[in-house]
Amino acid sequence: MQAQYTRLLSKAHMIRLVPAEVAVLSAGFMLWEFEKADPVAYSESEFARVFVQDLGAIAKARQHFKQLDEVALDGERTRSKLKQYLRQLVGAG
Repeated sequence: MQAQYTRLLSKAHMIRLVPAEVAVLSAGFMLWEFEKADPVAYSESEFARVFVQDLGAIAKARQHFKQLDEVALDGERTRSKLKQYLRQLVGAG
């Protein structure tokens, strides 16, 4: 686990944490947007993997990412939280 936190910390410029006490729906999806092609949303579940270019689905994916952006910790707070988790783990070991 320590190695995983250390790796996340080294990538903290690319990730943001959503606090555990914040309720968000997550459906395991991605949104790819291209300069010269239509956007593509990808979603997967236990039963299916789906690629869509439907404008309604794209709008819904954008809205979901906007909501995540609003509740996620900023970069500095994400790094601080990861350092806190790492210190707790090292201290416990």
